[in-house]
Amino acid sequence: LGRDALGVIAMTSGESERSAAFCVCRGAGYGLERLQARTRSKTRRGLEGCVVREVGWDEMLVTGLQINRDALQRQQRSSFLGDPAWWRRQCEVSAHFPGVRVWGAYVGGELAAYVHVIVHAAPDGATSGPVADIVHFMSDNQHLKSYPNEALIFTVTSQLLAAGCDSVVLGAGSDDERLLSWKRHMGYTLEASGYHVVVNPVMNLVKPFVPKLRIWMDGTLLGG
Repeated sequence: LGRDALGVIAMTSGESERSAAFCVCRGAGYGLERLQARTRSKTRRGLEGCVVREVGWDEMLVTGLQINRDALQRQQRSSFLGDPAWWRRQCEVSAHFPGVRVWGAYVGGELAAYVHVIVHAAPDGATSGPVADIVHFMSDNQHLKSYPNEALIFTVTSQLLAAGCDSVVLGAGSDDERLLSWKRHMGYTLEASGYHVVVNPVMNLVKPFVPKLRIWMDGTLLGG
């Protein structure tokens, strides 16, 4: 690790002392029939009231920060996603990588929700396709009744799988049962994967005060 690095997490298909559960959607033919009945109804309403499209990082720089702040306030948590300097750097760096993409759901012409996706190319010789990792998924407060989240995740998942991705990952398993249930109702299932962690030693001092960091470092991130 470099002097200023805090740590690295790397997934592995081999043996590992740590294991995590991730919400994954696989296979061709992902459609409304895979959704739970009530979620299917909400998704249809979202698709009727929202326009979902890929967004440029220059637009995200202007509109994304307030969405981040809305979501963080609603979820009662803090994050670097709400910091203007960090967000500018995030958008500027992401714009240089074609595999780092963002989609948004618009209601009445206003960006209501977005997903930040990293598409990991399959290694040479692999029999499977690329993996798409949804690393950030945020929405504002005022448009939730238009179901932009359902429309966005459904559309992005459909497009990525249809484009040849082997799977789409929508974050790790969670102790938030409502969030985990929502992901399952959108057609995602929990899959276990081993991972390795390399951290700056100072993180061992911070770990007791940051529950999510402690879970990752101790290797107990398994959803039910």
